[in-house]
Amino acid sequence: MIWGQALKRVRRYIRDPDGNIWSTDLLRELWNEVQREFQTRTSILEDVRTISVPPRFHATITHDFEYAFAPGTVHYRALRQQQNHFTACYVWEVQEHFALEADISDINVAIIHPWEGWASDPSDPPPFPLPADYHEGKAMYYDLEPLPQSGRKAIQRSDPSWRSRTGEPICWARVDDASNQFFLYPLPSTVVWNDETGDGMVTSVSGDTTGAEVGVVTQRTGTVLSGELGVGVEVLEADDNLLAVFEVAPVDVVSEGTEIAFPDYLEKYIRHGVVSRAYGANTDGHIPSLAAYWAQRYEMGIEATKRFARKRRRDRDYQFRTHQAASRRSRRPRLPDGYPAA
Repeated sequence: MIWGQALKRVRRYIRDPDGNIWSTDLLRELWNEVQREFQTRTSILEDVRTISVPPRFHATITHDFEYAFAPGTVHYRALRQQQNHFTACYVWEVQEHFALEADISDINVAIIHPWEGWASDPSDPPPFPLPADYHEGKAMYYDLEPLPQSGRKAIQRSDPSWRSRTGEPICWARVDDASNQFFLYPLPSTVVWNDETGDGMVTSVSGDTTGAEVGVVTQRTGTVLSGELGVGVEVLEADDNLLAVFEVAPVDVVSEGTEIAFPDYLEKYIRHGVVSRAYGANTDGHIPSLAAYWAQRYEMGIEATKRFARKRRRDRDYQFRTHQAASRRSRRPRLPDGYPAA
Protein backbone atom coordinates (compact mmCIF):
# COMPACT_ATOMS: atom_id res chain seq x y z
CA MET A 1 0.00 0.00 0.00
CA ILE A 2 1.20 3.49 -0.81
CA TRP A 3 0.86 6.38 1.61
CA GLY A 4 -1.66 8.18 -0.60
CA GLN A 5 -4.19 5.40 0.07
CA ALA A 6 -3.50 5.49 3.80
CA LEU A 7 -3.85 9.28 3.77
CA LYS A 8 -7.37 9.02 2.34
CA ARG A 9 -8.30 6.61 5.13
CA VAL A 10 -6.89 8.92 7.78
CA ARG A 11 -8.83 11.88 6.40
CA ARG A 12 -12.00 9.82 6.42
CA TYR A 13 -11.47 8.98 10.09
CA ILE A 14 -10.86 12.61 11.08
CA ARG A 15 -13.79 13.85 8.92
CA ASP A 16 -11.55 16.15 6.88
CA PRO A 17 -11.49 14.75 3.31
CA ASP A 18 -10.55 18.09 1.73
CA GLY A 19 -7.75 19.00 4.13
CA ASN A 20 -9.44 22.12 5.50
CA ILE A 21 -8.21 21.55 9.09
CA TRP A 22 -5.22 19.22 8.99
CA SER A 23 -2.68 19.80 6.22
CA THR A 24 -1.00 16.98 4.34
CA ASP A 25 2.41 18.03 5.67
CA LEU A 26 1.17 17.75 9.26
CA LEU A 27 -0.38 14.31 8.70
CA ARG A 28 2.83 13.13 6.97
CA GLU A 29 4.93 14.22 9.96
CA LEU A 30 2.51 12.51 12.34
CA TRP A 31 2.62 9.33 10.25
CA ASN A 32 6.42 9.21 10.29
CA GLU A 33 6.46 9.90 14.01
CA VAL A 34 3.92 7.18 14.83
CA GLN A 35 5.46 4.50 12.61
CA ARG A 36 8.89 5.04 14.16
CA GLU A 37 7.42 4.79 17.65
CA PHE A 38 5.38 1.70 16.73
CA GLN A 39 8.44 -0.12 15.38
CA THR A 40 10.56 0.91 18.38
CA ARG A 41 8.01 -0.48 20.83
CA THR A 42 7.16 -3.68 18.95
CA SER A 43 10.19 -4.55 16.74
CA ILE A 44 7.73 -6.32 14.48
CA LEU A 45 9.30 -5.48 11.13
CA GLU A 46 12.07 -7.82 10.02
CA ASP A 47 13.51 -8.52 6.60
CA VAL A 48 15.95 -10.78 4.76
CA ARG A 49 18.13 -9.35 1.99
CA THR A 50 20.93 -10.64 -0.17
CA ILE A 51 24.00 -8.42 -0.54
CA SER A 52 26.14 -8.89 -3.62
CA VAL A 53 29.80 -9.85 -3.41
CA PRO A 54 31.53 -7.78 -4.75
CA PRO A 55 29.51 -4.85 -3.35
CA ARG A 56 27.49 -2.54 -5.57
CA PHE A 57 27.05 1.20 -5.16
CA HIS A 58 25.12 3.72 -7.20
CA ALA A 59 28.14 5.96 -7.65
CA THR A 60 31.73 6.53 -6.52
CA ILE A 61 32.74 9.97 -5.25
CA THR A 62 36.07 11.44 -4.16
CA HIS A 63 34.91 14.83 -2.79
CA ASP A 64 32.04 15.72 -0.49
CA PHE A 65 30.44 18.21 -2.88
CA GLU A 66 29.83 15.34 -5.31
CA TYR A 67 27.14 13.91 -3.04
CA ALA A 68 24.65 16.45 -4.41
CA PHE A 69 25.39 15.52 -8.03
CA ALA A 70 25.98 11.74 -7.84
CA PRO A 71 23.09 9.53 -8.97
CA GLY A 72 21.26 7.29 -6.52
CA THR A 73 21.54 7.27 -2.75
CA VAL A 74 24.20 4.61 -2.03
CA HIS A 75 27.63 6.21 -2.61
CA TYR A 76 31.15 4.87 -2.14
CA ARG A 77 33.60 7.42 -0.74
CA ALA A 78 36.89 6.48 -2.41
CA LEU A 79 40.48 7.36 -1.47
CA ARG A 80 41.51 9.40 1.60
CA GLN A 81 40.05 12.72 2.63
CA GLN A 82 42.00 15.51 4.30
CA GLN A 83 39.28 17.44 6.17
CA ASN A 84 37.48 18.08 2.89
CA HIS A 85 40.37 20.21 1.56
CA PHE A 86 41.69 17.64 -0.89
CA THR A 87 41.72 13.90 -1.61
CA ALA A 88 44.83 11.74 -1.55
CA CYS A 89 45.54 8.17 -2.56
CA TYR A 90 48.05 7.49 0.25
CA VAL A 91 48.73 8.89 3.69
CA TRP A 92 52.25 10.09 2.84
CA GLU A 93 50.80 12.40 0.18
CA VAL A 94 49.24 14.47 2.93
CA GLN A 95 52.68 15.07 4.46
CA GLU A 96 54.06 16.02 1.07
CA HIS A 97 51.23 18.50 0.60
CA PHE A 98 52.14 20.32 3.80
CA ALA A 99 55.90 20.18 3.00
CA LEU A 100 56.63 17.65 5.74
CA GLU A 101 58.94 14.69 5.61
CA ALA A 102 56.97 11.75 4.28
CA ASP A 103 57.78 9.11 6.90
CA ILE A 104 54.39 7.32 6.91
CA SER A 105 54.22 4.28 4.69
CA ASP A 106 51.13 2.71 3.16
CA ILE A 107 50.36 -0.68 1.71
CA ASN A 108 49.11 -2.03 -1.60
CA VAL A 109 47.09 0.12 -4.00
CA ALA A 110 44.31 2.67 -3.67
CA ILE A 111 41.09 1.66 -5.42
CA ILE A 112 38.38 3.86 -6.93
CA HIS A 113 35.58 1.29 -7.28
CA PRO A 114 34.86 -1.51 -4.77
CA TRP A 115 35.08 -4.31 -7.35
CA GLU A 116 38.75 -3.38 -7.88
CA GLY A 117 39.44 -4.94 -4.49
CA TRP A 118 39.33 -8.35 -6.20
CA ALA A 119 41.34 -7.22 -9.24
CA SER A 120 44.28 -5.97 -7.13
CA ASP A 121 45.54 -5.82 -3.56
CA PRO A 122 43.60 -2.94 -1.92
CA SER A 123 45.02 -0.76 0.81
CA ASP A 124 41.70 -1.04 2.69
CA PRO A 125 39.04 -3.76 2.51
CA PRO A 126 36.20 -2.64 0.22
CA PRO A 127 33.05 -1.69 2.16
CA PHE A 128 29.60 -3.18 1.62
CA PRO A 129 26.40 -1.09 1.81
CA LEU A 130 23.77 -2.15 4.31
CA PRO A 131 20.10 -1.84 3.26
CA ALA A 132 18.72 1.68 3.61
CA ASP A 133 16.15 0.54 6.19
CA TYR A 134 18.66 -1.50 8.23
CA HIS A 135 18.29 -0.87 11.97
CA GLU A 136 19.65 -3.80 13.97
CA GLY A 137 21.16 -7.03 12.75
CA LYS A 138 19.69 -10.41 13.63
CA ALA A 139 22.06 -12.62 11.64
CA MET A 140 24.52 -12.45 8.77
CA TYR A 141 25.56 -15.33 6.51
CA TYR A 142 28.27 -15.66 3.91
CA ASP A 143 27.87 -18.52 1.45
CA LEU A 144 25.12 -19.85 3.77
CA GLU A 145 27.53 -20.01 6.73
CA PRO A 146 26.88 -17.91 9.89
CA LEU A 147 29.05 -14.80 10.15
CA PRO A 148 29.25 -13.14 13.59
CA GLN A 149 29.61 -9.39 14.04
CA SER A 150 32.78 -7.92 15.52
CA GLY A 151 34.23 -4.49 16.18
CA ARG A 152 36.81 -2.67 14.12
CA LYS A 153 39.06 -2.10 17.14
CA ALA A 154 38.91 -5.78 18.12
CA ILE A 155 40.05 -6.78 14.63
CA GLN A 156 42.88 -4.23 14.69
CA ARG A 157 44.13 -5.50 18.05
CA SER A 158 44.12 -9.14 17.01
CA ASP A 159 45.66 -8.74 13.54
CA PRO A 160 48.08 -5.92 12.58
CA SER A 161 47.76 -6.96 8.92
CA TRP A 162 43.97 -6.95 8.88
CA ARG A 163 43.81 -4.46 5.98
CA SER A 164 45.44 -6.86 3.53
CA ARG A 165 44.26 -10.17 4.99
CA THR A 166 42.34 -12.41 2.56
CA GLY A 167 40.74 -15.80 2.96
CA GLU A 168 37.44 -17.20 4.22
CA PRO A 169 35.55 -14.49 6.15
CA ILE A 170 35.12 -15.16 9.86
CA CYS A 171 33.28 -11.97 10.91
CA TRP A 172 31.97 -8.61 9.75
CA ALA A 173 32.27 -5.15 11.27
CA ARG A 174 30.90 -1.66 10.74
CA VAL A 175 33.15 0.78 8.92
CA ASP A 176 32.21 3.55 11.38
CA ASP A 177 29.24 4.84 13.36
CA ALA A 178 28.15 7.36 10.73
CA SER A 179 28.03 5.46 7.44
CA ASN A 180 25.66 2.60 6.80
CA GLN A 181 28.47 0.34 5.59
CA PHE A 182 30.47 -2.66 6.77
CA PHE A 183 33.45 -4.78 5.72
CA LEU A 184 34.34 -8.47 5.87
CA TYR A 185 37.32 -9.84 7.74
CA PRO A 186 39.26 -11.29 6.12
CA LEU A 187 38.35 -10.18 2.62
CA PRO A 188 37.02 -13.14 0.56
CA SER A 189 39.84 -14.40 -1.60
CA THR A 190 37.45 -15.59 -4.32
CA VAL A 191 34.41 -13.90 -5.77
CA VAL A 192 31.62 -14.84 -8.14
CA TRP A 193 30.73 -12.10 -10.63
CA ASN A 194 26.94 -12.17 -10.45
CA ASP A 195 26.38 -9.97 -13.48
CA GLU A 196 28.43 -12.02 -15.94
CA THR A 197 25.45 -14.10 -17.08
CA GLY A 198 21.98 -13.14 -18.18
CA ASP A 199 20.67 -10.22 -20.17
CA GLY A 200 18.06 -7.59 -19.34
CA MET A 201 15.58 -7.47 -16.50
CA VAL A 202 14.65 -10.52 -14.44
CA THR A 203 11.02 -11.55 -14.94
CA SER A 204 11.12 -15.18 -13.80
CA VAL A 205 13.42 -17.67 -12.12
CA SER A 206 13.37 -21.43 -12.45
CA GLY A 207 11.38 -22.96 -9.60
CA ASP A 208 9.55 -19.73 -8.71
CA THR A 209 5.98 -18.67 -9.28
CA THR A 210 5.48 -15.34 -11.02
CA GLY A 211 2.24 -13.47 -11.49
CA ALA A 212 3.13 -12.05 -14.89
CA GLU A 213 5.65 -12.54 -17.67
CA VAL A 214 5.54 -9.01 -19.08
CA GLY A 215 8.22 -7.41 -16.92
CA VAL A 216 6.38 -6.85 -13.64
CA VAL A 217 6.79 -9.46 -10.94
CA THR A 218 3.66 -9.47 -8.76
CA GLN A 219 4.28 -12.55 -6.65
CA ARG A 220 7.13 -14.98 -6.33
CA THR A 221 8.42 -17.59 -3.92
CA GLY A 222 11.61 -19.57 -3.62
CA THR A 223 14.38 -16.98 -3.61
CA VAL A 224 14.95 -13.42 -2.42
CA LEU A 225 14.11 -10.64 -4.86
CA SER A 226 15.36 -7.07 -4.68
CA GLY A 227 11.76 -5.90 -4.21
CA GLU A 228 8.54 -7.61 -3.17
CA LEU A 229 6.35 -5.74 -5.65
CA GLY A 230 7.00 -3.87 -8.85
CA VAL A 231 9.65 -4.37 -11.47
CA GLY A 232 12.09 -7.21 -10.88
CA VAL A 233 15.60 -5.85 -11.39
CA GLU A 234 17.88 -8.40 -9.76
CA VAL A 235 17.83 -11.89 -8.31
CA LEU A 236 20.77 -13.00 -6.18
CA GLU A 237 21.39 -16.47 -4.85
CA ALA A 238 22.60 -16.87 -1.28
CA ASP A 239 25.55 -18.98 -2.47
CA ASP A 240 28.79 -16.96 -2.63
CA ASN A 241 26.93 -13.84 -1.46
CA LEU A 242 25.87 -12.30 1.84
CA LEU A 243 22.48 -12.89 3.42
CA ALA A 244 21.39 -10.36 6.05
CA VAL A 245 18.54 -10.85 8.53
CA PHE A 246 17.77 -7.60 10.29
CA GLU A 247 15.23 -5.47 12.09
CA VAL A 248 13.77 -2.80 9.84
CA ALA A 249 13.72 0.92 10.53
CA PRO A 250 10.67 2.30 8.66
CA VAL A 251 11.64 4.74 5.92
CA ASP A 252 9.90 8.10 6.23
CA VAL A 253 7.12 8.76 3.74
CA VAL A 254 7.92 11.78 1.58
CA SER A 255 5.06 11.75 -0.90
CA GLU A 256 1.75 10.05 -1.57
CA GLY A 257 3.54 7.53 -3.77
CA THR A 258 5.86 6.27 -1.02
CA GLU A 259 5.31 2.61 -0.21
CA ILE A 260 4.41 1.93 3.42
CA ALA A 261 6.75 -0.40 5.28
CA PHE A 262 3.98 -2.01 7.34
CA PRO A 263 1.61 -4.68 5.97
CA ASP A 264 -2.12 -4.01 5.77
CA TYR A 265 -2.94 -5.81 9.02
CA LEU A 266 -0.58 -3.47 10.92
CA GLU A 267 -1.25 -0.30 8.94
CA LYS A 268 -4.54 0.24 10.79
CA TYR A 269 -2.69 0.59 14.12
CA ILE A 270 -0.45 3.30 12.66
CA ARG A 271 -3.60 4.99 11.39
CA HIS A 272 -5.13 4.91 14.89
CA GLY A 273 -2.06 6.63 16.31
CA VAL A 274 -2.09 9.29 13.61
CA VAL A 275 -5.80 10.00 14.16
CA SER A 276 -5.22 10.29 17.92
CA ARG A 277 -2.42 12.80 17.50
CA ALA A 278 -4.34 14.72 14.87
CA TYR A 279 -7.26 15.19 17.28
CA GLY A 280 -4.79 16.13 20.00
CA ALA A 281 -2.93 18.71 17.91
CA ASN A 282 -3.41 22.41 18.51
CA THR A 283 -5.72 23.01 15.55
CA ASP A 284 -9.35 23.84 14.95
CA GLY A 285 -10.07 20.11 15.09
CA HIS A 286 -8.76 19.68 18.64
CA ILE A 287 -11.09 17.18 20.40
CA PRO A 288 -9.50 15.66 23.57
CA SER A 289 -12.15 12.95 23.98
CA LEU A 290 -11.58 11.55 20.47
CA ALA A 291 -7.82 11.86 20.89
CA ALA A 292 -8.02 9.72 24.05
CA TYR A 293 -10.33 7.20 22.36
CA TRP A 294 -8.04 6.64 19.38
CA ALA A 295 -4.97 6.63 21.64
CA GLN A 296 -6.54 3.74 23.55
CA ARG A 297 -7.10 1.82 20.32
CA TYR A 298 -3.51 2.55 19.31
CA GLU A 299 -2.20 1.14 22.60
CA MET A 300 -4.37 -1.94 22.17
CA GLY A 301 -2.84 -2.45 18.76
CA ILE A 302 0.67 -2.24 20.20
CA GLU A 303 -0.14 -4.84 22.84
CA ALA A 304 -1.74 -7.14 20.27
CA THR A 305 1.30 -6.80 18.01
CA LYS A 306 3.67 -7.60 20.87
CA ARG A 307 1.65 -10.71 21.71
CA PHE A 308 1.69 -11.75 18.07
CA ALA A 309 5.48 -11.28 17.90
CA ARG A 310 6.02 -13.41 21.02
CA LYS A 311 3.88 -16.25 19.75
CA ARG A 312 5.48 -16.06 16.31
CA ARG A 313 8.86 -16.87 17.81
CA ARG A 314 7.71 -19.84 19.87
CA ASP A 315 9.04 -23.29 19.04
CA ARG A 316 6.32 -25.70 18.09
CA ASP A 317 6.64 -29.48 18.00
CA TYR A 318 4.41 -31.30 15.57
CA GLN A 319 4.03 -35.06 15.45
CA PHE A 320 1.75 -37.60 13.87
CA ARG A 321 -0.27 -39.65 16.32
CA THR A 322 -2.68 -42.50 15.72
CA HIS A 323 -5.92 -42.06 17.60
CA GLN A 324 -7.15 -45.04 19.59
CA ALA A 325 -9.63 -46.99 17.54
CA ALA A 326 -13.16 -47.18 18.87
CA SER A 327 -14.19 -50.54 20.30
CA ARG A 328 -16.42 -52.64 18.10
CA ARG A 329 -18.97 -55.22 19.20
CA SER A 330 -19.64 -58.20 17.00
CA ARG A 331 -23.28 -58.51 16.15
CA ARG A 332 -23.00 -62.12 14.93
CA PRO A 333 -23.77 -65.02 17.25
CA ARG A 334 -20.74 -66.71 18.81
CA LEU A 335 -20.42 -70.50 18.83
CA PRO A 336 -19.70 -72.39 22.05
CA ASP A 337 -16.07 -73.13 22.93
CA GLY A 338 -16.57 -76.87 22.49
CA TYR A 339 -18.07 -76.65 19.04
CA PRO A 340 -15.99 -78.78 16.63
CA ALA A 341 -13.93 -76.94 14.10
CA ALA A 342 -14.99 -77.14 10.50
